Amino acid sequence: MIVHRVTPILNVSDMDASFAWFAKLGWKELWRWGDPTGFGAVGSGPCEIFMCRGGQGGRGKGKNTSTFASFEDETQDKGCSMSWWVEDVDADYEECVKQGIEVTWRPTDMPWNVREMHVRHPDGHVFRIGKGLKDKSRRLSQHRIGQRPNGPRFSCGRDGIWHTFWLSASSRTPWRTNRTLSRRPAAASAS
Repeated sequence: MIVHRVTPILNVSDMDASFAWFAKLGWKELWRWGDPTGFGAVGSGPCEIFMCRGGQGGRGKGKNTSTFASFEDETQDKGCSMSWWVEDVDADYEECVKQGIEVTWRPTDMPWNVREMHVRHPDGHVFRIGKGLKDKSRRLSQHRIGQRPNGPRFSCGRDGIWHTFWLSASSRTPWRTNRTLSRRPAAASAS
């Protein structure tokens, strides 16, 4: 199978409010279907997101105020999560604050060589807005990040070395990294 394009579909509770929310972020309404509107799309550059009122996926905003400070924060919202790649995270952050968009993670240089922030849609969908950093010395050779069952966050690099990330609540930097110098266990999986 060769996939040429992926278009996510968000389950939303209010189509008009969702079109207005995306417009605050600079997305354009592309089309609507139904009376009342039950399906529609927004676009930014070459990217599209479909929205469906009350169907096609989950939604639900958690009680968490952050979407990344702890594992529990990452599991509270029941909507989807997706990454958006932009030119200037800090300028987009300022625009989000100006527009009254809920920012749940301020712009931060992350150990995986990305400056990112998070915003949350009223229905609990979380958008990770990021840009790759130029400082290659910070880069970890990684392809996947996941949650080990009943264990810490991890990533595994091309070199087969485990890279473990520990959350540091007391530090100004959100993550303290510990590069474990052992080879990947044969039975472990990084996905």
